[in-house]
Amino acid sequence: MKRGEVRTVTQATIKLIRIGAAPLLPPDRLPGSPSGQACAVNEGILRRIDAQVGKRILADHYDVYLQKEDNPCSRTVEGHYELDAFEYWGARLPYRPQGAVDGKVMDSDMAKDLSFWARWGSSSGIPFDAEAFLAEHIQWSHLKGYLKDRPSEPWTLFRADEAK
Repeated sequence: MKRGEVRTVTQATIKLIRIGAAPLLPPDRLPGSPSGQACAVNEGILRRIDAQVGKRILADHYDVYLQKEDNPCSRTVEGHYELDAFEYWGARLPYRPQGAVDGKVMDSDMAKDLSFWARWGSSSGIPFDAEAFLAEHIQWSHLKGYLKDRPSEPWTLFRADEAK
């Protein structure tokens, strides 16, 4: 994008601004402001997204439909379908046991070192208890024995030079 070029501010850009991956824009440059939905995107307006910011993005629970901050459901980056009643989308079955089951992030420096951060289970650390889920949502009882627990695990650094 060229200096001074105008681009529509997307929900993703707003999210990056909110979590600190980009410098704050003046209020008159945000969607819904008098200047409309466009803002000037100058060279360097977005800071580098590093692995720590990547972890926060993967663990995001911002509901883009309801514009609600902490609402883990299918409409978030992390995708908690198992917590979503789908009351706004009747074509979907409620409380589907699906969504993200791990998170992995890497920045360019880590890629050069053949390393990355990974977390087994949800990126935010919300555990999934299969037995409790099936007891509460009997419509999925045919998955008993197949559905597995996903306990909360820590972010762990993996490197290519680690001993086996």
